[in-house]
Amino acid sequence: MGKHELIRLPGGGVLYDPELLPPTEVEAFDPERPENRERVIATMSGRGQVQVLELNGLEVVLRHFRRGGLLGRLRDDTFVWTGLQRSRIFREWHLLRALHERGLPVPRPVAARVLRRGLLYRGDIMTLRLPGTESLAQRLKIASLPESQWRTIGATLRRFHEAGAYHADLNAMNILMDTAGGCHVIDWDKGQLRNPRPRWQHANLRRLRRSLERLRERDSRLHFGEADWDALMSGYRARP
Repeated sequence: MGKHELIRLPGGGVLYDPELLPPTEVEAFDPERPENRERVIATMSGRGQVQVLELNGLEVVLRHFRRGGLLGRLRDDTFVWTGLQRSRIFREWHLLRALHERGLPVPRPVAARVLRRGLLYRGDIMTLRLPGTESLAQRLKIASLPESQWRTIGATLRRFHEAGAYHADLNAMNILMDTAGGCHVIDWDKGQLRNPRPRWQHANLRRLRRSLERLRERDSRLHFGEADWDALMSGYRARP
């Protein structure tokens, strides 16, 4: 794998790719600091705090780790400390790096930061922005996708599964469509590299289908139907 560097901090650390980020730029993890506010290009919706920054001539996405579900209401953005390299933030960074180096369509990781306080820690991750993309959920609110794009989504998911890439929350918000008709998968928190097995692969696909069906239940105008899912599965089953 490519080179990466670690800056140790009191109770934590910053992991970064020196090809993308010089060590002098790690303070950009605090965009609210007065000297960093001019770096912020946009604030994006989604779980947690997500901002787009201009950094070292690049556009990067900065995501603060937050919990979802009931536990997230009780302990919004803190996690139990079990070690720096075992933190969810560093594990996602390393997974993204491994997937990117295998040529899979994920955002390239730039840096990750973990800050410990007592038995708990918080963290953030930076990735390169994928220009000209929008989530599958957003796209389907506007218009239907041609069959070829559904097949592309299926074929892309098959590539991930054949590589053993397990996504813990595969849904229509975590699939990004680009202007060329390709797709990318983001938000690999709690993801893993596993031995390819039909059981978890099929569960992954069922989770995605449920997310699409829930979106359609909330908005009957959503451009998703059975023929679309059939096209996705056709692309998934097709051999290159």
